[in-house]
Amino acid sequence: MSIELKSDQSVAACLDMLQIRDLHRQDNVFRAKERTIGIDEDALSYQVNERKHRDQKEANLSKASAADMLRTDHAADVLDHKLRREERLLKGSIAHFRQNFQLPINRREFDLNDPDSLKKQDGVQMLPGLVGEDPDNGERLKKQQVQIKQWSLQQQAELKSTRDQLRYSDTLYDESRMALDNKAVEVQKLAEEYNRALAIATKDANLTLASEKKGREFQRRRQEEDNNRMDIQNQLQGGFKQNISMLSTLDAQHDKGTKYEQVKHFTDYRQQQVQEKKRICVMERQNELEEEHLRLASARTALLLERQQMRANKQQRKALDNTNVQLAEARRVQGKGLEKNTNIPDEGYFAQFNTDCR
Repeated sequence: MSIELKSDQSVAACLDMLQIRDLHRQDNVFRAKERTIGIDEDALSYQVNERKHRDQKEANLSKASAADMLRTDHAADVLDHKLRREERLLKGSIAHFRQNFQLPINRREFDLNDPDSLKKQDGVQMLPGLVGEDPDNGERLKKQQVQIKQWSLQQQAELKSTRDQLRYSDTLYDESRMALDNKAVEVQKLAEEYNRALAIATKDANLTLASEKKGREFQRRRQEEDNNRMDIQNQLQGGFKQNISMLSTLDAQHDKGTKYEQVKHFTDYRQQQVQEKKRICVMERQNELEEEHLRLASARTALLLERQQMRANKQQRKALDNTNVQLAEARRVQGKGLEKNTNIPDEGYFAQFNTDCR
């Protein structure tokens, strides 16, 4: 953010006034009709008034700025005095608390820095040695090494336990996945066997029903053919007898106007009826054969669709098994990587401690 000072504002105002004055001067110089010769009293008086007004404005701005600065300085002084007083009171409270409640005698390490420690001891004791000697250095180093070794062994045991637990969880996961896969395969096999048995049973039942129906149709058609044959024979025998009677009647009544062509026309009509009935029977039999063919084709199509669905299910199950095998292999590789990245300390790790007098 840009900060504009009072002095910058006054300088900018002066520059603006100079530019405006220069523009007026150019107008007076370059306009021949409005240019005058001599002193322009109005312009001079205007300039004098403008200068006075600008000086008064600058003085007012300076006074306002000075008053603002004084007010800000006074507020800063008051705030600084208040902060110093609060800090002095806080330091006094801390000193009072330490003097009354945090005495040196109450410290945890006062026994090490007690100037009267020797006076408090019973009897006369010899000095443990020269200044700076440490007679228990060797024992302390041994204890430190033992402690570090115990820590390292504990870390190794925890790492081994974590690794064994991870391996055990992976084994349980693999076994559960294999059990689920085997169970799913068994269920799928049972479903396939059930569907296959159902399809075979349905096919056998359809074939049995078709054969029974075909036998019934064959018996019915045979019975109809026998009946038609008997009807045809009866009609032929009846027509032949009727023709004989009619011929005899014609011979007897030839004089009355009956003609032989009428009898022949009647016989042709009877034969045409017999042929029409035979044609109808043949068409019905063809229709029944077509229906039977369509029924067998539908059963065959259903069986093919079922086999195709079984193959698709088998392929899908095989793809799922391959995916599970890949996941198990990835987890096994990840477990091997964790085993390889173990940081087991050796003798060099323990040898880097306590190598100098410090």
